[in-house]
Amino acid sequence: RPGVLHVVADNFTTYQVLDPAHGNRLRSGYGESTIGLPAGTYRLRIHRKLQTIRIQEGKVTEIH
Repeated sequence: RPGVLHVVADNFTTYQVLDPAHGNRLRSGYGESTIGLPAGTYRLRIHRKLQTIRIQEGKVTEIH
């Protein structure tokens, strides 16, 4: 089962979900978004910061 990433941001804020091993962009967008992802670890670039996030099976990970 996948997990969910819920990005909470205004419409002018960009985000990128990156593969943690190679930095390849998996998803990107602007503003508030709900994204289904396989469980695992990812890198998220938002608000000009890069952070590691963990998506858990059947759970919602919310980032502000």
